[in-house]
Amino acid sequence: MVAGDAGLRVLYVLGADFEGYEAEAGLDDFKMGMHNWSAFEKIALVTDDSAYRTMTKAFGFLMHGQVKVFAADELGQAKEWIAA
Repeated sequence: MVAGDAGLRVLYVLGADFEGYEAEAGLDDFKMGMHNWSAFEKIALVTDDSAYRTMTKAFGFLMHGQVKVFAADELGQAKEWIAA
């Protein structure tokens, strides 16, 4: 997570060995997101997991900032987008 002048930018990378969130970790992420909701400028999710891709695309509009999903082989593009 990087705090820029305009806001928080988060790059989530869920690799091939990602097996899902434990309930407590998901709750922690949710709390952090709600506590800092208006501070987010950009969130990038990099994964080939279809469930997380679909969920993020379906509910990303609920976040204050921009949310974009990238395939695992687009990590470089995700880094460029989150930094721009």
